[in-house]
Amino acid sequence: RQTMTVRIPRGVTEGSVMEVGGVEFVVKEGDDGGFKRSGNDLMITIRINLTECLTGVERTFTHLDGRSVRVRSNGPVRHGAVMVVRDEGMPVRGGGEGKFGRMFVKWHVEAPEVEKERRE
Repeated sequence: RQTMTVRIPRGVTEGSVMEVGGVEFVVKEGDDGGFKRSGNDLMITIRINLTECLTGVERTFTHLDGRSVRVRSNGPVRHGAVMVVRDEGMPVRGGGEGKFGRMFVKWHVEAPEVEKERRE
């Protein structure tokens, strides 16, 4: 049994085939903390409370590469609304240094539950 270290180039996508030392590898993406990938773009869903929904929200989350990314809405946010952040997606393969896809931030508003007795 041998151990091999394989360098995966930036921007390689799911299903890409790479050959290293006569051995073919098929790239399989792992589950990365709530991020979903579509080509060079990423999507993340961020949960917010009703107050944040009505007054605006600021959140910081950890990107796949370990960097902190801050997103902010200065006003009301609708449930399911999507904010687009340029150049925070996946690296573009063959696009050169500094070329990235987009990050889509979907806001999920968690409304407070009303007690059954209060509704009656």
